[in-house]
Amino acid sequence: MTLIRTIVGFLITIAVLVFAAANLHTIEVYYTPFTPALELPLFIVALGLMSFGFVIGSMMVWINEGKARRERCRQRKEISKLQKELEETHAPNDSDAPPSDFFPALPKAFKK
Repeated sequence: MTLIRTIVGFLITIAVLVFAAANLHTIEVYYTPFTPALELPLFIVALGLMSFGFVIGSMMVWINEGKARRERCRQRKEISKLQKELEETHAPNDSDAPPSDFFPALPKAFKK
């Protein structure tokens, strides 16, 4: 899996470098109508907007997955509670003889 991730990362890096080399032209960027234009290379504007979109999209996915994270946390707590309860019910008794409350007719001599 690490090899695949490395190869994909390398290919993306090569694609970004080729894109940057092909788009070195400067463009004028106006933030407001009252400020002077800022001249930037086209690849900086394009990669900046793509990065901004990636960050916003990641935040939206993280927010939308909040319900699933809460449910997973609730299920983990319930599983640990049920496992603890299961361990308590299967705990070995101190003696092999049944308790005297269940079998009152048995004399105490039969108990170990």
